[in-house]
Amino acid sequence: MSWTDITKNRFASASWAENTKKIGIAIIGVGGIGSWTALFLKRADFEVSVMDEDKVELTNLGGQLFTIRDIGRYKTVAVDDLVYNLTGSSLTTYTERFNTSSHFLYSSIVISAVDNVETRYNILDTLRREALNDNFNSPKILIDAGLEAEFFTLRTINILDEKEVEEYLGELDELENVKATMCSYKQTTHVAAILAGMITTQAVNIAHNLTNEIKRPIHKHLVYNATYNKVIQEKYREDEIWASIQIK
Repeated sequence: MSWTDITKNRFASASWAENTKKIGIAIIGVGGIGSWTALFLKRADFEVSVMDEDKVELTNLGGQLFTIRDIGRYKTVAVDDLVYNLTGSSLTTYTERFNTSSHFLYSSIVISAVDNVETRYNILDTLRREALNDNFNSPKILIDAGLEAEFFTLRTINILDEKEVEEYLGELDELENVKATMCSYKQTTHVAAILAGMITTQAVNIAHNLTNEIKRPIHKHLVYNATYNKVIQEKYREDEIWASIQIK
């Protein structure tokens, strides 16, 4: 038995443990949200790919999962090394800007962890196009995460649900009109890690629901204020969004 198998024995009896390794998750953006989420998902034994074109800068160390030795390295390469050292498993990395023919199309779940609205639009447009073109393998689940200082939002979108997509587009339109938080207070490490933990819980619950009769809840929308450690708005999904995932 390898040492990676030994570390996974801690959750081997979990209801989702056999399913996570069969689910591919793509993370677009490996900054404050994406770097922590990549580690947590890999710890839970998901198949994880990451995409980002940026290099690590000194300012990133205040909130992102990088070390001082990573400065100047591509974020995808740096986070892959770190995740491997902590889990014994590697990520699939794409050191490039997101584009509309990106590699993530064969993942089951896409996580948008980018800090600009334009890329969010592009991710949604690409997923919608592939889904409406009956691309059987394309992901139908989009998890969008947004973080500002000690406040974050989390939304899970069914790409095939027209009403849900319109609601999400409305939120993106509003974001375009909101001024960015001052650069010195964009993010805190501990809140980024809380958000990454909640994203991972969403993924784990989806994995559980694939093969278990008693279903776990999946958030449709969540707003969290870390200052008070309080969920200030939440809504759970009423559909079986996990049904679009095919596992062997």
